Amino acid sequence: MNIIDSSVLVKFFLKEPGWENVKEHIINSVGIELNIKELYNAIWKKNIMKQIILSKEILKDLSEIDQVITIVDQRKYMNIALEVAVANKITVYDSLFIAIAKAQNYRLVTCDVKQAEIAKKLDVKVILC
Repeated sequence: MNIIDSSVLVKFFLKEPGWENVKEHIINSVGIELNIKELYNAIWKKNIMKQIILSKEILKDLSEIDQVITIVDQRKYMNIALEVAVANKITVYDSLFIAIAKAQNYRLVTCDVKQAEIAKKLDVKVILC
């Protein structure tokens, strides 16, 4: 089973370079509520920076996110995530995906090189996109 970092969803939903390659890792994977917030925030940021235009197609794709990933409860992993964040000097946001992957023996799928390196150091299997 895979847990999907938000960077992968951004790449997929906004059809960034290499988006076709992440599709196979996303289908039937898990994510957390934070994924949705970070994805929407990335869309907002790219829109105000005029890198994309918010379209009905993007909104339609976003409305189908639950068909792409299953959302799991992140609350019970928060303390572990904080420990990982403090020990490795990364955000709690990034460490939350690592904590869940480690606790559940999931593979972490990410486009974030630093997050991937820390996950590997903690014996988490990683797919770097």
